[in-house]
Amino acid sequence: MTGRGAMEPVAERLYGTAAPPPPRLRLRAGALTADLVDGGIRRLAWNGVEIVRGISFLIRDEAWGTLPVRLDDPVLERTDSGFRVGLNGTIEAEGARFAFAASIEGRADGTFSFAVEGRSDAEIVTNRAGFVVLHPAGFAGMPVTLLDVAEHESDAVFPESISPGQPFFDLRGLRYALAGAGTVTCLMDASLPTDPLGRFETEDQRNWCDASFKTYVGSLLHPWPYGLPAGEPFRQQVTVSVDATDGGPAAAADASAASRVDALPRFAIAVPHGADKAPPTALAAVRGLRMPWAVIEADMRRADLPDHLSAAARLTAGRGTQVEIVAPAVSSPADELAAAAVLCAQAGLRPDAVLVVPAPLLKSFQPSGPWPDLPPLEEYYAAARSAFPGAAVGGGMMTNFTELNRKRPDPANLAFIAHGTTAIVHDADDEAVMETLETLVHIGHRVRDHWPGVPWHLGPSSIAMRSNPYGATEPRNPDWLRMPLADRDPRQRGLFGAAWTVGYAAAATEAGAAMVCLHASHGFLGLGDETGLWPCFHVMAALARASGQEWAELPVGTGLASLAWRDGTGKRGVVANLTAEEQPLGLTGPGRVLDVSTVAEARGDAGWIDGTPEALPAVLGPYAVAFVTG
Repeated sequence: MTGRGAMEPVAERLYGTAAPPPPRLRLRAGALTADLVDGGIRRLAWNGVEIVRGISFLIRDEAWGTLPVRLDDPVLERTDSGFRVGLNGTIEAEGARFAFAASIEGRADGTFSFAVEGRSDAEIVTNRAGFVVLHPAGFAGMPVTLLDVAEHESDAVFPESISPGQPFFDLRGLRYALAGAGTVTCLMDASLPTDPLGRFETEDQRNWCDASFKTYVGSLLHPWPYGLPAGEPFRQQVTVSVDATDGGPAAAADASAASRVDALPRFAIAVPHGADKAPPTALAAVRGLRMPWAVIEADMRRADLPDHLSAAARLTAGRGTQVEIVAPAVSSPADELAAAAVLCAQAGLRPDAVLVVPAPLLKSFQPSGPWPDLPPLEEYYAAARSAFPGAAVGGGMMTNFTELNRKRPDPANLAFIAHGTTAIVHDADDEAVMETLETLVHIGHRVRDHWPGVPWHLGPSSIAMRSNPYGATEPRNPDWLRMPLADRDPRQRGLFGAAWTVGYAAAATEAGAAMVCLHASHGFLGLGDETGLWPCFHVMAALARASGQEWAELPVGTGLASLAWRDGTGKRGVVANLTAEEQPLGLTGPGRVLDVSTVAEARGDAGWIDGTPEALPAVLGPYAVAFVTG
């Protein structure tokens, strides 16, 4: 980042990049409203009730990356019955260009349509091409009528327990009733080279921490990738209609009930590979952080592992450590875990906890397989208990809940269950990233269902992707763009990242996590760079003090997240604004506020949160964080 200091653009202080969020165009037709953002629809609502979370048109490449889109300015026409938007764009693929025209129309009678027509000038090889329709995670447990491609109807339910596989197949439409909105019908029309019927199917995106159910064109049971032929016309459409004469059912019960909280989780920081090569400034910051726990990566396939482990042992001396061992899966579990124990001992590292994952399971597999031919996971766990007799041995994955949900270890003899999260698997929009926090309570509920009584270790987690289970590697993002699946995210460097960290810690606490590991000691998921500390550092400094403390109540209003605890000096807490708008704070007393006016001074001061407290303001600015000291 450049231009540090008081003259730094406000957008850069907020988002870690001078590029502001894409503009939002509010569309309204009577009681029907929606936002047009980056060529897609967000929060389609009737009478203020969200009926569809999002509708977007996209083309994904062979690694599931979303191909870049160039959009002309939308042309909005107000009509007697509502609105009509015309939008032209191109999707760039290697050696090909897909040009399209989109038409979006909404009417006051509750009818909404989104149609796309286009063609490519050369063949495009793709894993998915067409519409994606999102429904809120809050629909979990709600009845739905499925309309299949043969025009048959059947009754179903949006899954309450997070479904490891697709719950709905061969779809042409969905019909459901919502309190305050009535009956909603969502119809989808498409045709693909591999499927002239254009079947849609639904997956439970809560697996990936998205707060939605996603219905998309092109079944994962059909061969992919496939080719979009050059020059052939391509047309798809989504139509949503509301029958407001039906008042809809009473509100559904909350399917994401949280566990009772007595104490805060243990908070930890990740130590990824390369601790021996990390910049001295990063290592000094982590030592000053005094985070009581660390999660150390230990990939047995790497030749430089001994040097990394030695540096990690020095960095985490005096802290609790959990070592994540990637077993190569080329010899027996006993031999590979014995070798890992030797390397740790030689490095002076005596882990308090151990998680082991066979290397092939770092990649994702469909529930129906085929799966790698491996010894049972329980053999790896037994080998770890033998090799590390003083450590708690857990099970799980180093990737998302998706992979854990599809390969569930036996809870017997597990000291903990673990997985991480990524906030930009499917969508890198600011609002979508914050929405991922809603899903942690859903995931925590399912963890308790599948592994009752087993402590839940959540993370390492960050906004950006730690490792990519869905492709050869994480898509590189050298320009620090808002980009799905990327190896780095600009918001890690801004106030947004600090607010997201508070929100994550608060949601994970509510969800019942026993340990929460966030961010990293160095690298793109770290807490600073050569120009100074990023705002998330100061939140992590507060979490280091909060770790394991007695939980305390700190109620806040809409758009805010809070976490509070009691220590030897009284009640303390952090409150974050999770939105881009000012929000009433509703608290009195002393504290410090990290916002656009103070972020520059905090960049160079590792002890900034211990500065002289002031009276808390009446409102918190966009993505600001208040450190409450009384």
